[in-house]
Amino acid sequence: MREALVAIRGLPIFCGNDNSKFIALDYLSILKDRYVTVGKMMSYFIVHQGPLPNFLSPSLVELLRAADVDAVALKIADIEDYVIREQVEVIDNSHDEVQFKKAVQNAQDIIDLAGCLNLTLIYNGENKTLLVSSLVRFFVLDRIRGPLQQFKSGLDWNGLMSALAQNHSIAEEVFVYRQPIITMIKMIDLFTVDWSLENTRCRRR
Repeated sequence: MREALVAIRGLPIFCGNDNSKFIALDYLSILKDRYVTVGKMMSYFIVHQGPLPNFLSPSLVELLRAADVDAVALKIADIEDYVIREQVEVIDNSHDEVQFKKAVQNAQDIIDLAGCLNLTLIYNGENKTLLVSSLVRFFVLDRIRGPLQQFKSGLDWNGLMSALAQNHSIAEEVFVYRQPIITMIKMIDLFTVDWSLENTRCRRR
């Protein structure tokens, strides 16, 4: 199971850091139902007490748990592509019309792809906020709605996600990587005391 999980982590259906994977859009994987298959495999590992697939990003886990994915609050930081993320950040950080127009010009391709050109015609705070939130939603959620639903249905083939949806902490423990905390007790457990022979000088020291 462990080797299978390592292989799953490297599949093109995921993107991002090794310990914080998000769903990626991969057309071939859609055609071959890999999202569903991988979801079923991960669910099987969890239910049968195998290795936990704790390499998913917290944002992805929120989307998996949500009854309504559109109600999940998404952030610019959730955009996996760093180039797109930086372009959206520049738009968000613009404070006047000149800065806004320049940021929009540099991000023309992604704005056009997301269908948000109309939000760039007039500069005001409302339009800027709506543009940023629309870009975030498109690049984080809208592009992967199909794969996300397939992956979720695979995970829930035995009722797993329905159960985890009721318990946020357990869902995070199962899917999200946590850096282990080294305590003094754990440090002591790392070593075995090698006592000297009885009545030797070394023992008395």
